Amino acid sequence: MNEETGKMMAVPGCKIFVGGRIGEDAHLSLEPFKSGVPLEDESLIPELVEILKTEFGAVDKKMRKRDKIKTLVGL
Repeated sequence: MNEETGKMMAVPGCKIFVGGRIGEDAHLSLEPFKSGVPLEDESLIPELVEILKTEFGAVDKKMRKRDKIKTLVGL
C-alpha cells in the first residue's frame, strides 16, 4: 500500500515450492505451494515459518534464561 496515494502498488514477489525427492530418481516440485508472496522480510519470513510449522512439524525455539537476560539488559 502506497501511503501517499492510498493505492495498492506492485512489489517484487515469489513463488514458494515445497516437495520433491532426492536420490537417483530426483525431481523438484513443479506446482507452487504458495504464489504471490512479497519479497519483503515482514511478509516472506512469517510465510516460511508457517510452512515449516504446518508441513514439517517445526516448533518455535524456547528462549534460554541467559538469552532472556541479554534481551532485558540490551546486549
